[in-house]
Amino acid sequence: MGSNQASEVAQTISADLQLLLRVLAAERIALIHHDTEELASITEQKQTICQAIAHTVQAHPEAQSLFESDTGHKTITKLALAAKESNLVNGKILHRSQQSVREILNILSGKSLEGLYGQSGQPTPEADANSRAFARA
Repeated sequence: MGSNQASEVAQTISADLQLLLRVLAAERIALIHHDTEELASITEQKQTICQAIAHTVQAHPEAQSLFESDTGHKTITKLALAAKESNLVNGKILHRSQQSVREILNILSGKSLEGLYGQSGQPTPEADANSRAFARA
């Protein structure tokens, strides 16, 4: 890949990663606000951006070196790592939300009533911890 072409590929990937970071930030807000319609739209956007990045790298196999931190393209590496971290954080938010929903459904369905209260009628330590976790969610 010539110097000019390498620069163009780097700019394309950099722009796509910056867009991905903005979409991941919007996803985090949608996750926090439980906005399922927005999440569906964001999922499509993320998929499109990731496919564009993959296409660029596949079309220019030598572009893979742009993601290696010892090359001159530290910005791309930083953007890719930031996107990865942002995606991991969003995954944790999603996992915690799903866990909270499961706990609520179990309580509402009566499946988890055993173990909530001890023989004295006081909450068990596990139930007390769960109620504090539920209150934080």
